[in-house]
Amino acid sequence: MRSAYRRDADATVCTFSLDEGTHEMLILAIIVFGMAIGWVAQLILGQGTRPNGRSLFAGLVGSFVGGLVISLVSGDGLNLRPSGIVGSLLGAVIVLAIMGAVTKRTAS
Repeated sequence: MRSAYRRDADATVCTFSLDEGTHEMLILAIIVFGMAIGWVAQLILGQGTRPNGRSLFAGLVGSFVGGLVISLVSGDGLNLRPSGIVGSLLGAVIVLAIMGAVTKRTAS
């Protein structure tokens, strides 16, 4: 990843450009992070110890929504900060709990 700084009259702007081949690694890192967050959320809710497709989906969706909302509300922007990680975990727990409730309701 290359970064470039340029100075305008009002502010300094930082831009990032991804090198070729970095996109694939970024996608892989997002999937692994989502799986890890989903697995931790699954452990918190006591829904098993082995990660599965539900925990991956809950981790990805919860990380995106929860992490984005908490990061923006706390003023951290889109940088990786502890508030975003906590928000990702809370979002994954909420998504997984909703999925579990819907599954139990439809099974009855």
